[in-house]
Amino acid sequence: MWKTDARQKKLLYSNAYLTNNIVLVAHANSHMKFDSLADLQGLLVGVLKDYEYDEKFMKNPRILKFQANRLTQNLIAVQQGKLDVAVADKRLALYELKHFMGNNRADFQFLPNPLSSRKLYIAAPKENSGSKALISKFNKGLAAIKKDGTYQKIINGYTF
Repeated sequence: MWKTDARQKKLLYSNAYLTNNIVLVAHANSHMKFDSLADLQGLLVGVLKDYEYDEKFMKNPRILKFQANRLTQNLIAVQQGKLDVAVADKRLALYELKHFMGNNRADFQFLPNPLSSRKLYIAAPKENSGSKALISKFNKGLAAIKKDGTYQKIINGYTF
């Protein structure tokens, strides 16, 4: 879960265990570049429902956003020229391109600059009496697997 001000009022967070790089996925033939939000103005950008994207990006009225339930829907729309670009967590995009887009992987490119990078946490309700202990145990376990190399092996096993 990503941290937000609203969530922090109700939830306890672990130490970060991963960083999500939120990237732009364009058609391989696109000459689009991305250095700032201004580069997205007037474009049709695919996003996912119920994601907590960067606030400046979401509130920019000059960026036209198309909401989908699944990233694959947006990838297909990019491939067909119905969207200019899709916004995605890079790991999720790599997974979906490999597993759902099959031989069409070459139709896509990742623009080099991320839209944003956000740390990922586990969270538990503050009102739950066991939440502090749960978060503490997670943090200790995370530190242990990072120290012994298990964490990196897991990450490497899910790199596409």
